[in-house]
Amino acid sequence: MHFKMRSRLERNVGKYCQAATATFETVATGLKDRLVKKYLPKWRQSPPSMFARHGIEPTDEDFLSELNHIVETTVQEAISFEAPQVRIVYKNVAHESVQDPAFRGPLEKLMQRRGVPIAVIKSLFAISDAAPATAAATRL
Repeated sequence: MHFKMRSRLERNVGKYCQAATATFETVATGLKDRLVKKYLPKWRQSPPSMFARHGIEPTDEDFLSELNHIVETTVQEAISFEAPQVRIVYKNVAHESVQDPAFRGPLEKLMQRRGVPIAVIKSLFAISDAAPATAAATRL
């Protein structure tokens, strides 16, 4: 059951990331256009020193190429993100969890890799009856 919930959560997170990425890309396109339009007149009035340093008399095409490159790089860095990873951290493990092979199998393998003796592992997962009730407990 826990793994079904995890799969559903991973699926939902994936859908969210796809939707967020699509929205970011839409916003980024408008942002790039606004930035280029804002800085092109400023660059025409006062070209960046990189052009003079390389002996280039910049044209509008040069300005647009450089601006588009700078804006594209900056926007991609600003909106890029890694999709979150879904992890399950078990706390208060219930009897049902221990009986679930999807939970118990990886746990047993991990314990074996960590050097826990097989006899100890088996004893941890052994099912037994509780201690018999005492006479005092049955009177309640």
